[in-house]
Amino acid sequence: MDQKGFSEIDSLCDQSLILCYKDIAEAEQMAEESLDKSEQLNYYKGIINARIVLCSMEIFKGNTDLVRDRIGLIEEDLILHASPDECLMRLSYIRGLYFLKERNFKDSFDAFSRSGNLASRLGHVLYRGLSENGKGNIKMEQEEFDDAYLYYKTAHDIFLTLDFPLLESVAAFNLGASLHGLGKSAQSESVLLKLLEEIPHNEWNFLECAVLNQLGAIMLEQNRLDLAEIYIDQGIQKSRNIFNHDVITSLVYEKARLLILQGDALQAEDILKEFAAAHSSLRHKSLYYQLRAEILELREDFRESLKYYKRFLKEKEKSHGEDITKSILQQENRQLKESNHQLRLISTIGQELVANLDLGRILNLIFAQMNVLMPVDLLLVALVEGESIHVKFALKNGKRFKPVTIPVQEQNSLLAWSVRNRKEVFIRNHMEDAVQYISSPMNFEEEYGKEDMHSVLCIPLWYIDEVVGVISVQSVTKNAYTNRDLENLRALGTYAGIALRNAVQTEKMNEINEVLKKQSTIDSLTGLYNRREMINQAKNIWRVCRRSRFWVSLIMIDLDHFKKINDIHGHAAGDVVLKKIGARVKHYFKRALDCACRYGGEELLIIAGDMSVRDAAQRVDELRKDLKGITFKGKEGREFQVEFSCGIYGEIPVEDVKSRFTRLTSLVDSHLYTAKRMGRNCTYLSENLKESPERFVP
Repeated sequence: MDQKGFSEIDSLCDQSLILCYKDIAEAEQMAEESLDKSEQLNYYKGIINARIVLCSMEIFKGNTDLVRDRIGLIEEDLILHASPDECLMRLSYIRGLYFLKERNFKDSFDAFSRSGNLASRLGHVLYRGLSENGKGNIKMEQEEFDDAYLYYKTAHDIFLTLDFPLLESVAAFNLGASLHGLGKSAQSESVLLKLLEEIPHNEWNFLECAVLNQLGAIMLEQNRLDLAEIYIDQGIQKSRNIFNHDVITSLVYEKARLLILQGDALQAEDILKEFAAAHSSLRHKSLYYQLRAEILELREDFRESLKYYKRFLKEKEKSHGEDITKSILQQENRQLKESNHQLRLISTIGQELVANLDLGRILNLIFAQMNVLMPVDLLLVALVEGESIHVKFALKNGKRFKPVTIPVQEQNSLLAWSVRNRKEVFIRNHMEDAVQYISSPMNFEEEYGKEDMHSVLCIPLWYIDEVVGVISVQSVTKNAYTNRDLENLRALGTYAGIALRNAVQTEKMNEINEVLKKQSTIDSLTGLYNRREMINQAKNIWRVCRRSRFWVSLIMIDLDHFKKINDIHGHAAGDVVLKKIGARVKHYFKRALDCACRYGGEELLIIAGDMSVRDAAQRVDELRKDLKGITFKGKEGREFQVEFSCGIYGEIPVEDVKSRFTRLTSLVDSHLYTAKRMGRNCTYLSENLKESPERFVP
């Protein structure tokens, strides 16, 4: 499948995530379909993305323990492979949902922020909106309604640019909920009523239940109990078809509160008892205890009511304390896990780097893994040779720049400063910190665009006690890097220095070997193969033609009166003639099954596979006409032209080349001398051993 097909699988995966707000069962089916297609095509990124989205559905259903284990397994998979940024973007978003469900607000906010940053870098508008919406949910939970409204507004504006009406409606609901939190009940009610009218009938039950619940809460606050009852009862009836326990819990509690306000404490108590029996792990325990206390108070059972009020207050304190403690412990645990993961990842990358001797592959490996370790908007990898720094790899926001060379003494380059001083560079805020390294921060590395890079890490790459290169990661965000990022870059740099040194040495050795190989196979004067290499090439051409039943034509060319050219015009002029005719022969016989060599002196031998004798003669005649148009200059500027004689023989091979090639070479040589004997500047050919050669007349 082509890239378009893979994009369709990714789109199917994202659509299934959106569908969670409508129908979990249908969403799961779509995600499973995406997973099946990815597994059939061995599409690694699609497999990971589908598994990530399936985790989100378990979060919607409240199965957080299962989600925690699955996220851990996915993280391990991403460590062992080059983690695609899109997978990291989706995984960060799901981690944000998971931590939010666990009321671990700090980690949740960090995860949504990372997802949003990756989405911005990748131009993935959907996850930018989802991440902003996630941050709004956190602020709602923390009752910071001003911030919640701003995040929801941003998400709503983003969703308006997409063709996802369901997400637009979700964002509109969140705006209405945040307005309610801000005390703007009239505005909230207006937004929610308009949304209720626009929701497709029996289509988006989850969202409809949430809207009805929110409207019921507003009506209760305003003591409009009849309307509250209508909204809450409709919500409870429709909630039978949804999985989201938070919405169900809120609706049941609002119903109990309504009954309490209506004076029906007995029915309120029955509803709470029934719900508590069916849901052993109530999310809002404090509210449950508060409602129980109010019911008992209405029944004038003040002793029991006081017990539940105490439980309510204790649960509030406990919940608040547990949230803080859990957040700290989970943060520390996550940092330890991430640190361990990163060490394993660096070790894996390093081993692959050192095992590789191809410079291009090493540079691509460094780039592929860098965003896994830290945020990178600009990556530079350079090699040091003497007083020059050769930037071999420069990539900024997905754009690859051409290699450039920087003098080591350049005063306005952080790379040069790092190499010159053999020290690391750590900049948290470029405009404030860069002056200690470079002379003009305003013009810093301007060849990579005008966008400011506020955070910079730059380290020299060592091989034993020699600086062999330098690597720099940079971000448009201030304070983007930590000391741990610097330590990770150092660890990777240790491997990278060795790998780059080995690759450079290997490249030099390959260049030397290539020169030696060329010297051993190519005639230095004509640029054609030498006689020994011609025999090697002939074996391959002969084998292909014998297997495929192709013609093979042997062509022998000899320059006419070449000795006179040397005697009259000088050997230098003769060398020019040989160079020129060698270049023209290569031009006319340049196919994969062609091979031309300098057979000896001024004699050239060409073997042309998949070419009949007549076609070969026609090609030689074109060469003859071409050469006739060239005027050479000899001693004292005297001009002269060159002609040649040619012999050709061809057949469809049936025998092995070893027993045939020498004999046929002798035969075509005799055809060449027939051409010389018959007046020169002509071609004689045959395609049958029993027939005498004939003169070719085009």
